[in-house]
Amino acid sequence: VAEASKNPDVLSRTLFFVDIATATNFYDLPTWKVVRCRFRVLDFFGVPKSGASEPPGGLSLKQFMTPYPNPYNSLLGFVVEPYRGNVNAVKQRAGMLWGKQASYFKEHKELITKLAGLAPLHAVVEDVGALTRQVGEIPNLTVHKLMDPDSWLNLVATTKYMIGFGDPIGGPSVMHAISVGTAYLDCTFTAPRKLTSGVEYLSQHPYAASLGAPYAHSVSPAKPESNGAFACCSIDPC
Repeated sequence: VAEASKNPDVLSRTLFFVDIATATNFYDLPTWKVVRCRFRVLDFFGVPKSGASEPPGGLSLKQFMTPYPNPYNSLLGFVVEPYRGNVNAVKQRAGMLWGKQASYFKEHKELITKLAGLAPLHAVVEDVGALTRQVGEIPNLTVHKLMDPDSWLNLVATTKYMIGFGDPIGGPSVMHAISVGTAYLDCTFTAPRKLTSGVEYLSQHPYAASLGAPYAHSVSPAKPESNGAFACCSIDPC
């Protein structure tokens, strides 16, 4: 950065890619205004347009790059590696709960029980005991401890659908699930959910939801029985 700030020719041919935390280390440097336009900041959730304040560091909104498209930042995109498992594996009449924290499922015992009554369910969490304490023993729900990414994806690939209940927001697991033919049930929110960055979400994974059927279906956990896609995907979405 110091060298580029002194040499216009080098600066014109250089881009600096940093994460949001690293970017803050440059804002107060004497050379910041000289090199600022050559920075690109990787930000998972992005920075929305706000009438109340400018983007941090005097950066423009288009200098923030995100994995999923939005109206205000630039698209960097994401990578899903080719599946290394058995692409011909037969899918089971089963579902996968999305999320590794037991707390994500605390308020959803009734719905999980209903889903498990339709078809077997799998969950992969950091603390198996914690999930049992949160929702109790639910017939047809198999809880697995954390596993390596390949083993997790092999398990997902055997299921017909994946569903979350609001957390985590926008994570990459959904895109991996879709890549192996597992449909995603996108949890919609009754009111917009505002993140600390100011970004508002109307559902757990808006980008995946935008892909539409057969890859993703919007569902309301508050009223699952009123959503035809929910019942369909629970049993045979593909």
